[in-house]
Amino acid sequence: MSYRIQLIVLFICSTICYSQFSNNQPLDTAKRIVSFSFKNYHATTKFNDSIKSIIVNVPFGTDVTALFPQVNYKGVSIEPELGADHDFIRPVRYKIKAKDSSVQEYIIKVIGNPVMLKDFSAAYKNQDKIVLGIIGNSKSCGFRQTGWELLVPGGENLDKNGLLTQVGQDNPEVHGWAQELQRWLKSKNSTSIIYNYSGSGWTTRNHLEFGTVQKLAAKLPKPDIVFVQLQVNDRLKDIVSVSPVKGGISWEEFKSNTEKIITDLLNEGILPILVKEDNVPFTTGKGWKWSEYDTGMNAPNTGTNDGTHRSFSEYVRAIDSIALDEKWLRLGVGPLQVLDCYTPSLNTGQDSRYHYVDQNGVFDEEDGLAPGDFRYSLMRGWYSRINDVWHQNDLGGELILETYKTFFRE
Repeated sequence: MSYRIQLIVLFICSTICYSQFSNNQPLDTAKRIVSFSFKNYHATTKFNDSIKSIIVNVPFGTDVTALFPQVNYKGVSIEPELGADHDFIRPVRYKIKAKDSSVQEYIIKVIGNPVMLKDFSAAYKNQDKIVLGIIGNSKSCGFRQTGWELLVPGGENLDKNGLLTQVGQDNPEVHGWAQELQRWLKSKNSTSIIYNYSGSGWTTRNHLEFGTVQKLAAKLPKPDIVFVQLQVNDRLKDIVSVSPVKGGISWEEFKSNTEKIITDLLNEGILPILVKEDNVPFTTGKGWKWSEYDTGMNAPNTGTNDGTHRSFSEYVRAIDSIALDEKWLRLGVGPLQVLDCYTPSLNTGQDSRYHYVDQNGVFDEEDGLAPGDFRYSLMRGWYSRINDVWHQNDLGGELILETYKTFFRE
């Protein structure tokens, strides 16, 4: 056999052997996402390979309904196909196909603010330092139907505008739920902090004019989370002499102001938690009644009972619709979290166990109460001082405190 023929035979044999060897090799199984970003946006990503999920954080204000994904992956194909804008309001499933036809699925979630990733329940359980703020009114100042004498505007606990001072927040003699919440958090970690920006009679308008969000954001350490508990005062008209604002807040302004506070907090990288606050009480006998409040009538001595205004309950219920507004979904931060501190109510009004008031400051037969009555034993400590028709009693305060505790325990 000539040398040339030998080479040809050798080449043919080599080709056949290589082909057989190649056919016996397993196909490539690689199918994974290497990187994920968006065109024209600086995004940070967090991979969780164990559950095949990717969280992508885009700047707050980004419209997440039309983002152009840029994906590097190992595999032969990806679905959905690249090269076009995609809606990321809800998590999107991407499928990577390998050469061996196997498929790996990834869940991509886009958020518009990294604060949405913080797990405060885990922080509490781990005894981490928790720094939070409160934007509220007299109910988060510490007012209950006991202890009013400690919360007089112009004193050490409230400044001349009715704003709670740090002394008032730290004062062991003040037993409002916000003060008790701080003590509870500090019992887990003594370095935890509550910045309480709550004012007696304050409204959403007050806090925007005062620049409360900006003052909270300037604190060191800066709060990670702020509870926003503001509804009832916005509904009132000319409530009390210490109120910094006269003439109530319209339904439209109330919603607009609340959304402005939320947006300002998110712009500062702070997580807002909306709180459905405890509503106004009811009375018995000849006094004003819950029904007048809940049908849109004005409060006593605060204007004309013309029945043209939305009820207190509607202002409180508006928190749910604000939290679920599509704008927050479009920005990758919705739906917002809501904490329900609305004390239990009966068909006729607030549950008297949590929110009972007498109408003339004296226990008598007119109120249908006797020394052995549950409400009598619960409330008799404060009747000689003041008839408070606006705030929960001590038991109601405990209920609100437990609701806040649940937020950190879950």
